Amino acid sequence: MSDRQLTEGDLDDLIAAAVRAPSLHNTQPWRFVARPEAIEVHADPSRALRVIDPDARELTLSCGATVFNLRVAAARAKREPHVQLLPDPEVPTHLATVWLDRPVLAGAGYAGMYDALWRRRMNRRPFRDAEVPEPRLAELVEAAKAEGAALRFLRRHELAELLAVAREADRRQRCDSAYRAELAAWTTDDPWRTDGIHSSTLGPYPQVNFLPVRDFGLTRLDSARRIERFESDPKVAVLATAGDDRPDWLRAGQALQRVLVVTAMRGLAASLFSQPLELTDLRRAVRDLGGIGAPQMILRVGHGRAVLPSARRPVRDVKDLVPRVAPGAQRWRR
Repeated sequence: MSDRQLTEGDLDDLIAAAVRAPSLHNTQPWRFVARPEAIEVHADPSRALRVIDPDARELTLSCGATVFNLRVAAARAKREPHVQLLPDPEVPTHLATVWLDRPVLAGAGYAGMYDALWRRRMNRRPFRDAEVPEPRLAELVEAAKAEGAALRFLRRHELAELLAVAREADRRQRCDSAYRAELAAWTTDDPWRTDGIHSSTLGPYPQVNFLPVRDFGLTRLDSARRIERFESDPKVAVLATAGDDRPDWLRAGQALQRVLVVTAMRGLAASLFSQPLELTDLRRAVRDLGGIGAPQMILRVGHGRAVLPSARRPVRDVKDLVPRVAPGAQRWRR
């Protein structure tokens, strides 16, 4: 593939890998403009979560994660990916372009990642009470650093403070009718639906009010879910960036996905909880606690059981074969 023009089938394979990225409520808020020499990554504002993500920060992180997946898939296709962030100020939905027109160079740095990005899952179930070796945690810290972000695992007393903040965020959101309505719109029992959180992946209720995993069954009174004991000493980290603007969010998304892919490569499980980062005053509290910059995501890492993958929309629903998005396209938030 390295010396010939990429075909539509090649581009489909790259986008199929890209959409394995995580997204808030599995909204999959992206579109791709594909041409033989490049793939453009665009935000899809119609899939924004206006209540918990009004500035589209987490949406932008999700699109950044697709950029990392495109880089990994491009390297597998023997192309050296070159990424341009926010390349067109006239089209604010155009978040990145991944150029694919150069043959791959030796030592691309993505060995083993392609298979792992397909195995990666969000695991909302309890993890085993087994220590994660320090070298594995250090490897995740290095993965974030490689993408220009910082990952810091919290000490026990810091974790207690963070969980208190997270429980307060969870309490506020549960009492917000707009939040509940938005959550209900993105949870489903429909086996044919290709987005949102399906009832089969909701996860159990924590046995005690300790680990504030997001309750996707909050509005589903008919949901038959067990109460289970979660791990007593979870490994929790804050992912942060030095700045806090759209390029930082895109870099954070790439860092998050590299961390999650390396987690999968090492046979570990991961889940995210972002409730404290969705309320301005509580996000400030997390920033003060972490001490490493603007917090972009909170991760929980451990030894977990196998879980089902979340649904994904087919490539045909997220891809356009046009030279570029017209400059006159409807403007979107900056």
